[in-house]
Parts: sequence; structure tokens; C-alpha cells
Amino acid sequence: MNAESPLLRFAEFYLSPIMSRKSLDLLKLKLVKPALKNEDPGLVELRALRELSLTMGKKRKSLLSDEERQSTLSPEERELYSLDPEEALLLATQPPFLIPLKSLSLAFGSPEESLRFRVRSLLNRLEDTGTLLSSWNTSLPSREIQPPSVRRRGSWIESFRGLPVGLRFTIETSFILSGLMILLWLIPEIRNRYETSIQRRINDYLIESSLLDAPAPEGTSKTPRTPIETPTEAGASESDMPVNRSSSEEPSARKQPKVNEGETWRFSFTGSATNEIESGVLEILKSYPSDQIKPLTVPGGIQFDFMLGVGQLIPLKTRLESLVYDLQSRTSPDRQGGGNSVNMSWYKKRNMGTRKIPDAHVQVIVWISTL
Repeated sequence: MNAESPLLRFAEFYLSPIMSRKSLDLLKLKLVKPALKNEDPGLVELRALRELSLTMGKKRKSLLSDEERQSTLSPEERELYSLDPEEALLLATQPPFLIPLKSLSLAFGSPEESLRFRVRSLLNRLEDTGTLLSSWNTSLPSREIQPPSVRRRGSWIESFRGLPVGLRFTIETSFILSGLMILLWLIPEIRNRYETSIQRRINDYLIESSLLDAPAPEGTSKTPRTPIETPTEAGASESDMPVNRSSSEEPSARKQPKVNEGETWRFSFTGSATNEIESGVLEILKSYPSDQIKPLTVPGGIQFDFMLGVGQLIPLKTRLESLVYDLQSRTSPDRQGGGNSVNMSWYKKRNMGTRKIPDAHVQVIVWISTL
């Protein structure tokens, strides 16, 4: 320890107003004497800190009990001696003295992070008056001497890092556990909402397409959406209107609907004359050259799915209706039961994007029930 050490410079600053020069020199000699014997520098500094802290406490106590001596001090000096000796030493870790905080940690027996937090708290407390800091003539970092209203945003992070290790660990652990709990709750909730929305869309599609023979799922309705009979508004698309007609009347007596490109037309055949319906439909579809017109066995029946030109749809529809009319007349002449039953229903709807339809074409689905 030399005469220019931070500890000796602070001792000179703190004790010179309240001690005689001779007493102060003897104290400084006592502090540096172990260093002259070539002892361990760290141990010398630790002993000197403890001795200085004890001396500061004694002198401060005698000063506070002597009002006459207090009157000789300036306001800044009175403010300094109002601080506890430990706080004064903590304040001396800042410029211009720069006493090592690690040395104070060993002398006080306190964690270094805890002392760093106490230093920041002390500086923030002294900012309100500013008299002591200004008389100290120190060049503190700007973040330490700024008023709280303009302090940088990162100051709370620094304050958090200055908390004791145990308290900081508890806070960090609480935040991590809270985040995990929220994450564990969100993952099943998001998955459940996603699966529910997908299932709802599938159910709506099946119900609208008349493919769902089972009771409607909970929360849905299988009742067909029949529009109110009102005049068609100008510009309204006929393909937006659901259509369902029976085949029990003469085909020539029916008014044929309008066909728009990009629509999906579905013809459903039900009844007990499955073989007659299948052979008749195959015979009709032979006149439409297309490699796509091939029967596909599906659960509950046989299905044809192919593309057809817009102008060919109405003739196909008429021929299918005539087939059903002929089968009904042949199997049940009196229309009162007996023999085999045959029925056809159809509807059209806009394409839902499940399959690309060429321009000037429609998608045709023919389904023959085998149940």
C-alpha cells in the first residue's frame, strides 16, 4: 500500500476535518505499516479497511455528540458525516477514490452484488439533494447522476442484476415457471381450436353436399337450406341457389336450369333396382367420349366423377331423367308400390376449390346407391 492508494486518499478526505494532522498521520502510518513488512497485499488492504471503518465510526460518534464541532462544518460535510461509515465507504467506490468493491465485500462479509445494489440505492437517494455529490467533485457516469425521470431504460436491468443472488434466482425461476405453465396451456388449446375449425368445415361441406347420411353432428343442422321464393335479383348468380328436384314427373314437362361454367353437378340414384340403374347409366355415358368416365366403387355405392362441357350437361340430365322415368313406369306402372323402386335427385353448387375445373366445363358426379 503506497501513499497514493484509494484507501489513504479517502481517509485523508473523510478524517481531516475532524482529526488533527498529527493524529491523522499516525493513523495513516498504522495503516501502511503492515505493508512495509512485505505481507500479503490483499491481507494488508483488508486489515486497513477494517481499521479505517472502526476509526470512522468512533470519530463520527464523537462528532455527532458535540454540537459545537458540528457548527464548524459545512453543509456538505455534515451531510457526509450523517452517513453510516459503511455507506461512506461504499460511496468511495465511485470516482475519484475508486476503493475496490471486492475489498469492501471481504471486509464487510457481504456479497459483492449486494454491495453493488446498496451503492446504486445510495446514489439514487443522494440525487434528490445533489449537494454531497457536487461537493465530491466526482465524474460519475451519466446514468447515475441523471434524475429518475430521464434515466435510461436499461437502468432497471442493471438494478435487477444488482439484487442479491437468492432474490434474483427466485424471481427468474418464477418467471420461467410461469412461462412454462402458459405454454403448456396454450399448446392444447390452440390444437383443439384448430381441429374444431377443420372438423366444422368438413361437416358443413358434407352436409351441403348431401354426403352425410348419419345424423348431423352436434351443433350443426342437416336441414337443407331452401331459399325463400323471391324474384331473382339482377346480377345474382343462379349457381349460388341450392337446387333439388324429384324425377317422378315427365322430363319434357320440367323447366331446365341454367348451367354456369365451374359448377359441380351431382346426380344421386337410389332405389332397389340397382342393376338396372347401373346398366342404364353406363349405356348413356358411353356416348360421351372421355377417359375419366370410369365407375369407382365407394362406400355405399358406385360413383362416376368426370368433366363435361357446359353445353352437354342439360342433354345428359334429360337422358338420366328419362331413364329413371322409364324404369319407374316399367317397375311400378300404377305408381303405388309393388315391384322395384327407382328415384333420382340432383343439385348443383359452386366449386369449393377441391378440384380444378377447365374453362367452359362443369364437374359431374353420378352416384348410384347400392344400399
